[in-house]
Amino acid sequence: MIDSKELAKYLCKRISEESILPDPSENELQFYIEQFKLRDVVGYSKWSNRFDCNIWIRDRDNDKELE
Repeated sequence: MIDSKELAKYLCKRISEESILPDPSENELQFYIEQFKLRDVVGYSKWSNRFDCNIWIRDRDNDKELE
């Protein structure tokens, strides 16, 4: 799978070549790509003493609403 930064760089180049939109920066495109990837993430983080770090807990109540 292509990295968000590489995809943003490619899109920035293609958009400027085609002049279809005002030229967004690579950082702006990377931000929107990352937001798109996170669109289905529903939940919260919680500290785990067992793993000594934050872990992601899916919110099952919101999962049902999305279906």
